[in-house]
Amino acid sequence: YKKALEEIQAFPDKKNPIYLYYLALIKDKLNQKKESLEILNKLTKEQPEFLEAFHLLANINEDLKKYEESKDILEHIVNIKADDSKAKYNLARIYQYHFNKKQKALELYQQALDVDKQNYKIWNALSNIQIELEKYDDALSTLNQITKKFSNKFSNLKQLAEVQLLLGLFDMSEDTILKAIKLNSNQSVLNLLALC
Repeated sequence: YKKALEEIQAFPDKKNPIYLYYLALIKDKLNQKKESLEILNKLTKEQPEFLEAFHLLANINEDLKKYEESKDILEHIVNIKADDSKAKYNLARIYQYHFNKKQKALELYQQALDVDKQNYKIWNALSNIQIELEKYDDALSTLNQITKKFSNKFSNLKQLAEVQLLLGLFDMSEDTILKAIKLNSNQSVLNLLALC
């Protein structure tokens, strides 16, 4: 990133928003977060429609454990652009992991998924929060959809088998475990098979 910093600093138009964004991004990657925040705070004030700068600002605040600030920035993005799946996903993560508001996180993951049905991270986060909230029927439905859309994801097949076992769907679980074994025959999957 030091080489990238040298190259970007050679850019002639130092007031260009794209230049400032990438300068902040590179400084963040070089762990110069305070300088990055200064650039982004100025940039977001001068270019309030430049939402990607707000995303980076929220990420850096989260990295610095400034969760309230990160949450406020992400909510600002969602207020401006209601169909911003990335903002909703990251806001859900903040609520889930830093504010322990799992029901709110569940709602936001679902909203993010409604916007971007091809995003594996959102599908996975949704199934995980459903399991945490013990909404096993919902998790079963979500995991069935995930394993159809992203059939090569071992961890989701394993999760699906675990949920099926919890719901007493032993034959289905056995079929799912056998699919998972074809991808990865690690001991934890073999242990699940013994439960069938």
